[in-house]
Amino acid sequence: MMVRGPILFFLLLAPTSVASYGPSDVFVSYSDNTDEEPAPEEPTDCEKASKDLKNDIAGLEMFLQDKSDYRMFCPKLQWEQPSLREYKKDRSEDMSRYRNLIPLDNTLKSINKQLKVLRARKREARDIGNYAERSIRIQELMDKERMLIMKFNKIYDKIRNNE
Repeated sequence: MMVRGPILFFLLLAPTSVASYGPSDVFVSYSDNTDEEPAPEEPTDCEKASKDLKNDIAGLEMFLQDKSDYRMFCPKLQWEQPSLREYKKDRSEDMSRYRNLIPLDNTLKSINKQLKVLRARKREARDIGNYAERSIRIQELMDKERMLIMKFNKIYDKIRNNE
C-alpha cells in the first residue's frame, strides 16, 4: 500500500506536454505531438558509411592479428597472408551457417550440467564399501553418462547433415 501512493503521485504529475523557460527567459514548449516523418526503410549514406567503416576496422584487426599469430606461433610454415581486401569483405550477410548454433549450445549446456551431476554421483559411489554394489552403481552411472554423450552427438550430427 505504501508503494502505490508515490507511484500514483508521479503518474499524476506526468504531463503530456511540458512548457518551461529556457536559459534566456524564452518560453520553450516540448510536446509529445510531433510531426516527424517516419524513418526511411533504406539505410542512409551515414549508416552505410558507418557500416563500411566498421567492416574496415574489423578487417584490419583480423589482418594484423593473423600476421601477429603467424609470427608468434608458426614462423617456419610457408604461408601467404591474404590481402587486406579479403579481410574487409562484409560477411554479415552469410549468417546461415550459424543458424543452429544457439539450440546446439543450449543442448550442450544442459547435457554438461547433467554430466556434472552424474560425475559427482560417480565419485560418491567410489566410497561404497561393498565391491559388487560399488561396481554395479559405477557401471550404471557410466552408462547414463555415455547415453547423454550419444544424445548430444546425435543432435550434432543431425544439424551437420542438414547444412
